[in-house]
Amino acid sequence: MDKPKAFGQYITMAREVKGYSDRELGKRVGAAHTTIGRIENGGIPKPGLFLSLIDALDLDVITAVTLIEPYRRIYQRIMAALEVK
Repeated sequence: MDKPKAFGQYITMAREVKGYSDRELGKRVGAAHTTIGRIENGGIPKPGLFLSLIDALDLDVITAVTLIEPYRRIYQRIMAALEVK
C-alpha cells in the first residue's frame, strides 16, 4: 500500500485492500456507511471510532494518528513529554 497523505485516504486504501464495502466496514465498526464515507472524504472520527477503524483494518496506529491534525498534535505532545523524562 502506498503512503497515504490523509486519514480518509488511508481508510479507503485499507478498506479496498480488505475487500470491504463502506457498508461492511460500517457494520464491523458500529457506524453508518455514511459516516465511513464522511471520514473517507476528510471527516475526523471520534476517538472510539478511530480505534475501531484501526482494529478492523489492521492499520498502523502511529501512521493513522499522524494523518489527523488534532490527533497529530496530541501525539507530538506525548512524544515531547516522553523525551523530557
